[in-house]
Amino acid sequence: MAITADSLIRKVRLILQETTPGGMRWKDPEMLGWVNDAQREVVLLKPSAGAKNTNVKLNTGTLQTIPSDGVMLLNVTRNMQSAQNDGSDAPGRVIRITDREILDAENPAWHVDDANVEVLHYIFDEDDPTRYFVYPPQPSVTGYVNILYSASPTPLAALGEDIKVPDIYANQIVDYVLYRCYTKDSSYAGNAQRAVNHYQLFRESLGAKSEIDLSSTPNMDQEKSKRR
Repeated sequence: MAITADSLIRKVRLILQETTPGGMRWKDPEMLGWVNDAQREVVLLKPSAGAKNTNVKLNTGTLQTIPSDGVMLLNVTRNMQSAQNDGSDAPGRVIRITDREILDAENPAWHVDDANVEVLHYIFDEDDPTRYFVYPPQPSVTGYVNILYSASPTPLAALGEDIKVPDIYANQIVDYVLYRCYTKDSSYAGNAQRAVNHYQLFRESLGAKSEIDLSSTPNMDQEKSKRR
């Protein structure tokens, strides 16, 4: 079941003990802005919360860029025949990540190597998260690949809109909004510490989910089977 911004804001007001419709100290538009901030922060700290799977047309050469709403590349999976995202496109050869230092050492001229529409490898640098390289270089008539990337959530414009991150992050959004509410009133006794507490809960719960995701991923089962 989808969760609306309004339902989360009502939870926040319940904790704040603010019963005035629309808010007195913390108005609805302000709260909605903080919900949007919370969503962006969730994706920043947990990129998979904004994961999108899509086919993209490549640029000529080696350097590629993820879509404009992207925050970080997560994976380049396989070659495709088109940018269709309705499941009708036939997939091609899988694409493997490789180390740039290895490719540089083995083939210093790989950026100007013979072009080929079929991608064999991709290279990703965490310091440049919205761009990546493909090998071999793409010709003037370029190909298509399937990528997984983290996208920045579209800002909510109304209280009745559904949140743009998975519902599982609803509690983290509540804690983040409480942090912003108490920060606004930090001059009142105890509110500064309440703000710190809720921000810590926000960060710690995201970290705990990352650990759970890592321990329960199917890839972990594969690693365990390899060690048997």
